[in-house]
Amino acid sequence: MRVLILVCLLMSMNQFAEAAIDPYQEAIDQTAHFTVGAVISYGLSFYMPPVSAAFTVIGAAYAREVIQHGSPTDGDGIKRDMLYWTIGAFVGVNLH
Repeated sequence: MRVLILVCLLMSMNQFAEAAIDPYQEAIDQTAHFTVGAVISYGLSFYMPPVSAAFTVIGAAYAREVIQHGSPTDGDGIKRDMLYWTIGAFVGVNLH
């Protein structure tokens, strides 16, 4: 688990180093998306099938990101955030 979080951090720093985004803030943001997705899907997997738990988290995360970014076609912002939500959701259900 720690290795996966480290890989996500390294990917974030490398991927956003050339963008106009602060790479350290982006690493914290994406780590938070991953962690919250994993924790919520892990908890839900005790009450519903693991795949349903993962997709419930992904659906709720998508709704949250659309509200935050204002449009599902916002560009890379929502796609990047959803990538980490999705990874976290599937890691969380695999911990159960």
